[in-house]
Amino acid sequence: MKIKQQQIKIIVKIIVFFLILCLTGNYLMGIFGYKDTGGGGGWERFYASERESLDVMIFGSSHAHCTVDNAILWNDYGIASYTLSAGSQDLDSTYYFMRESLKTQQPKVVLVEAVAVTLEGEITNSETTIIRNTMGMRWSGLLYEYVGNLAESAGYSPTMRNEAFIKVPVIHSRYRELTREDFEDDLYYLKGYRGSNDHWPMEAVPEACSVTEVMDIEPERKGYLIKIIELCEMEDIPLIFFAAPYPLQPKDQMKFNDLAQLAEEYQVPFINFNSIYQDIGFDFTQDIRDGNHVNNKGAAKVTDYLGQMLKETADLPDRRGEEAYRQWELHSQYLEDADITWQLKRQPDITDYLDYLQGIPDRYLVILSLDGNYNALGEIFTEELAVLGIDLDSYHKGGVWIIKDQEFLFYSDGEGEYDKELQSGQTKVRVRSEIGYDKEGEEIRMSEVIVNSESYGEVINGVNIVVYDTELNRLVDAAGTDIYISREMVRETAD
Repeated sequence: MKIKQQQIKIIVKIIVFFLILCLTGNYLMGIFGYKDTGGGGGWERFYASERESLDVMIFGSSHAHCTVDNAILWNDYGIASYTLSAGSQDLDSTYYFMRESLKTQQPKVVLVEAVAVTLEGEITNSETTIIRNTMGMRWSGLLYEYVGNLAESAGYSPTMRNEAFIKVPVIHSRYRELTREDFEDDLYYLKGYRGSNDHWPMEAVPEACSVTEVMDIEPERKGYLIKIIELCEMEDIPLIFFAAPYPLQPKDQMKFNDLAQLAEEYQVPFINFNSIYQDIGFDFTQDIRDGNHVNNKGAAKVTDYLGQMLKETADLPDRRGEEAYRQWELHSQYLEDADITWQLKRQPDITDYLDYLQGIPDRYLVILSLDGNYNALGEIFTEELAVLGIDLDSYHKGGVWIIKDQEFLFYSDGEGEYDKELQSGQTKVRVRSEIGYDKEGEEIRMSEVIVNSESYGEVINGVNIVVYDTELNRLVDAAGTDIYISREMVRETAD
C-alpha cells in the first residue's frame, strides 16, 4: 500500500512539474516571442480574450487584416470581431489558425479571405513564415502537428523541426533585443485592422474583373479549403469565403471562379468583391493603398457590405455599451487617432492646423507653447491663437497653455521660471520654463513640454503644439512653426 502511495505521489509530482514547465514556457514565450505575425490582432491579444467572446472571426493573409475594418463592424453594427491572420499566409496556416482558435472561442460566423487560392505550385513555407506564424502560438500537440506540417513543406530535417517547435533559435537571438513592449502591450485593445490612408494611383479597373474562365486551384490548397469547410461543419459554425478587391491578374480571377464552384458545391457563401466591385461603389482608381491592398476608403466599402450581410443572415448580438467589450471602442478610437494624425500632417500651415483642431474629440489634450523669439516679427500669430481663446495680453506674456474640450486646464503666465505637473486621465504632463538670452543679449523664454516622460519641442522660435489622446494615452501629433522659416507646421521626424 505504501509503495502504491509513493508511486502515486511521484506520478503527481511529475505531472505538476510538467504543468509548471509548460505554463512557465508559455509565459516566457509571451515575452521572448515575436509579437507581430505580419498583421491582424495577433496571438497574444487573442489568448487574452475572454472565452467565447468573439462573435465573428476573420482568417487569412494580409488581405484579411487590410480589408475588414473591425471598427466599422463595431461602430455601425455592434459586431465584436477579431482578425487572426498573418502576412503571406497560405491555406495550411489558415486551417491551423482556425483549429487553435476554436479551442477557446465559438464564433457565430467565420470569414476566410481567399487570396491564397491564387498561388501557384505546391505549398512551401519559408523559415520566416514558420517563425512568424507559429511563434505566438502556445505549446500543444496541435502546434507540434502544425510545425511538422510547415517544416515538411520547407524541407526541414527532424532536428530543425524540433528546434522550430521549442523555439530555441528565436529565444537565443531575442534575449538581447527585449524592450518594454515585450513586457507590456500598449495596443492590447487591437482587434486586427490598422488601416491606411495611402493612395496608389491605378488608372483603370483591372480587365481581369470580367474574366469568366475557370482555372483549377492547386490540389493541395483545394484540399485545405475542404478541410476548412469540414471543420466549420463539425463545429456548426457558418462559414463565408471572400476575396478582397485588388489589382488582380486574369489567372487570379479564374481561380476565384473555381472557388466559386467549390463553394456552391458545399453550399458555402463566397463573395468575390473583384466581380461585384460596382455594387459596393468600389473605385480602383481611388480605393487602393498599394499594388495589392485596399486603403481605408476601400476597406470601408467592403466592410459595410459584409456588416450588412452578417446582420441580415446571422444571429449576432449588438455588443455596443457592454462593459466587457470596451476594448472594441478603444480600437475604434485608435483608428480615429491614426486618421486625425494623417489629417493634421496635411494641414499646410498653422492657420489650417488650428482650425482643424477645433473639431477633434473631447478626449484630446492640446498643449501649446510660445517659445524663443516668437514675437520677433510682431503679432503674427495672434489671430490664429484667438480661436483657442488666447487673447492679446496672454500672447505677449507667452508661456504654455493646456487645453481640453476648449477649456484651459493650465496656463503659465509667462513670467518667471516654473516647473509644474498636471494629470489628465492616464496622461501626465510636465511643463518647465527657464529664461535665456539670444545672441543679441535679449531675454527669451524657453519652455519644455514633457508628456509621459517624452519631451516635445519641434521649433526654437515660434509655436509648438502637442496633441495627445488621454484615454488611449497616445501621441496624436507634435508639430511647430518657426517664425524665421515659414508658417508651415514642421516636425523633427519627416512624414
